[in-house]
Amino acid sequence: MTSNSPRARLRWTAALIAAMLIVATPVSARVLSMDDFGREQTIWSAPEISPDGAWLAYVISAVDAKTDRSVSRLWMMSWDGQQSVPLTHGQFSVSAVRWSPDGRLLTFLSTRYDSDAVAQVWALDRRGGEAYPLTDVAEGVGGYEWSPDSKRLVLVTRKATPPRPSTAIVIERYQFQSDGDRYRDVNLAPARLQLYDLATKTAAALTDSSEFEEASPSWSPDGT
Repeated sequence: MTSNSPRARLRWTAALIAAMLIVATPVSARVLSMDDFGREQTIWSAPEISPDGAWLAYVISAVDAKTDRSVSRLWMMSWDGQQSVPLTHGQFSVSAVRWSPDGRLLTFLSTRYDSDAVAQVWALDRRGGEAYPLTDVAEGVGGYEWSPDSKRLVLVTRKATPPRPSTAIVIERYQFQSDGDRYRDVNLAPARLQLYDLATKTAAALTDSSEFEEASPSWSPDGT
């Protein structure tokens, strides 16, 4: 097919009309300012549906211009979109939002007000009240999942190892760096799984390998 064929001429004519319409359409535009970036908000996590299907919990991330840092806050919205409720405030961030299977608690990971502290699992009771820590694990929590009976948590933790005497960076693992981060801390042991009993507030090791990373646990439906 040559450029002088009827089909080719039709394509060029349609493209020319489209270009003329674009040029002729008035566009209201302005230059972006730094304040615009401070107003940008992003849904930072997949929404978590409550067990009764009535509510969605999600995390919104935004930049706090005064402190020049990103803050992620927890929100809850009714399924019909008529109610939107902010659940956390202040300068601390949250992540890993989960509903307890019985629907009573909404949990998340946070260091709360101490940025130097390790993350723990925090809980909000749907009946009201302030958030409170569910776990108190020395090495902190990197991930978790509720048991089907809402009585236990499986935790992803990583205990520290004694520092090496050498100042050199020794690479002994496949994933030694990730996008946006420096070299991973060589003094950290591989991630392991622990079983945390909410009634006794005790954790028991499920895995304790010095060679393998364990993460993303998932419960069987019967909880065993």
